[in-house]
Amino acid sequence: MFSVSICKNFFKCDSDLGWTTLVKHTIDTDDTRPIKQYPRKVPMGFAEEEKKLIEEMEENGDIRKSSYP
Repeated sequence: MFSVSICKNFFKCDSDLGWTTLVKHTIDTDDTRPIKQYPRKVPMGFAEEEKKLIEEMEENGDIRKSSYP
């Protein structure tokens, strides 16, 4: 686990997603077909925190609202 002082060298802020071209990652699934899973509800105790995180990600431009009908 990174210490806080080391993390400051890598992340600009807590919500910094970052990316790199130094490592290529693949997941070998052979011939396995994708499975269908329905979204799960967020527990009520985390709903406010989830809302704040979503708003922060929208403000940072990491996500945007969908226009899908």
